[in-house]
Amino acid sequence: MDLIYKTDYTEEDLRELISTQAEESVHLDFKSAGAFDKKDDKRAEIAKDVSAFANSDGGIIVYGMNEENHVAHSLSYIDGNVYTKEWVERVINNGIQRRIEGIKIYPIRVDGDVRKSVYVVSIPRSANAPHMCSKRHIYYKRYNFESVPMEEYEVRDLFNRAAIPNLVITGCALIQTKESEDDMTYDLWANIANDGNQVCESFKLNFYINNPLFCDITYKVLEEKHSHTIISQNRLKLSTPSREPIYPGEELNMGTFEIKVKRENNEKFLKDLIIDMILFYPGGNYDLAYIPFTREFIDKREDINKLLEKRKNND
Repeated sequence: MDLIYKTDYTEEDLRELISTQAEESVHLDFKSAGAFDKKDDKRAEIAKDVSAFANSDGGIIVYGMNEENHVAHSLSYIDGNVYTKEWVERVINNGIQRRIEGIKIYPIRVDGDVRKSVYVVSIPRSANAPHMCSKRHIYYKRYNFESVPMEEYEVRDLFNRAAIPNLVITGCALIQTKESEDDMTYDLWANIANDGNQVCESFKLNFYINNPLFCDITYKVLEEKHSHTIISQNRLKLSTPSREPIYPGEELNMGTFEIKVKRENNEKFLKDLIIDMILFYPGGNYDLAYIPFTREFIDKREDINKLLEKRKNND
């Protein structure tokens, strides 16, 4: 289960983390109820961990989850009467310089009991990094399962983050539009957004489609700028460049491609399809894979490559 793409959280999500033995990572951290305390050192720990995620690639902290060997183990209830959502917000805002925009705090009341609370804190990758834990005057980052102090050169690099665009892929769609006796036709597109503070003039989005020999590719827009390349028997690249600048806070549609699939191949095409996307822009790139059959997104390149390799071996 990928918590990063959820916009709300439930008790069932917490139970699933435990049942699937979800592991901590650079994007996910579990903290027991003891992490909440009104002592200065505990509040500094909260600020440390939250700022580390913002200085890195963003992520989720679940306050109220016991872990064993970095694996979700059991719930650890927080008394929501004592530690309210507003208290958590104050600790974060007062303990971190500069303020992190876009943090969201989701209280989950297990069995509807405020005394059995769990807090899910969603932290974005910050375009205004670096953020300092003010009580310790230290900048932190995520490293494996931990929040660790940053090196001086890393802090300098983060000050430059605000000077470059930060583009992300926010969604992908594969929609059936036509059906004939011989073919099934789909439209493919993606949405991108500028989460940074700078206008981005030039960027390019590549879609990589597996099982390309089942497809007959045609274009719907800007044919002269789109391109396609058969990389191998199992991989097709569809490329769409920028056609206008993208401003901070703006979202644009990229595409659209029309994909035709022979009717007799349609079921296998949909079942096995992985849409692997890479968004290139000055100063970085963003990777995301979409599995239409399960409507699942995967955002880490290591996990995407593992899935692609597994699917290739199964063909």
